[in-house]
This record gives sequence, C-alpha cells and structure tokens, in this order.
Amino acid sequence: MINTDTLARILSLRVDLRDEKACAEISPEMAEKYLRAKGWSLTLERERVTLWNACGEFAVNVPREQSFADYGRRMCEVVAEVARAEERSPIAVWVDMMEGRAA
Repeated sequence: MINTDTLARILSLRVDLRDEKACAEISPEMAEKYLRAKGWSLTLERERVTLWNACGEFAVNVPREQSFADYGRRMCEVVAEVARAEERSPIAVWVDMMEGRAA
C-alpha cells in the first residue's frame, strides 16, 4: 500500500504519460466532463472530434469514439496538453479524468 505522501509525490511528477492503453481507458465522455468542469470551452463539434479551448492559448481535440485505431495516442495528447495548460502532472490529470473529477 502506498502512503499518502508517496502518492502525493507520484501525482506531482511532471513526466510524460505515453501509455496509450491507459489513456484509451478515458472515454470521450469522461474527458469532456473533466474539461467542462475545469472551465474549458467547447468551440467546435464535428462527427469524429470535439475541439476544446482554454485561456485562448490551449486547445485539445477529443476523439468521439474509442474505436478509432489511434484513440489511445490521441488521448495521450489530450492528457499532455491539459496537464501543460493546468501546470500539473499528466499522471494527476489522468487519475482525475479516470475518477470523473476535476481536482
């Protein structure tokens, strides 16, 4: 069992998250719920993707279907850009998206 201090340290690490399988576990609905809760603006809806913006400086394209061949890679990009915009660890963003919360 990881103690709270160790877990807090892990969630603060500013490392790249390149695990496409792990990122593919984030559904489009989970990502959009997180983005909405964090104040990102939905600026474009297309058949295959939605575009979200924050602060006029950051943008992410959220794929609408998990069945896309490159879904995991695209979600890694979403997590990375959200982490950059929020100045947080990609791991912490992934955890929050997976748990359906906006920390």
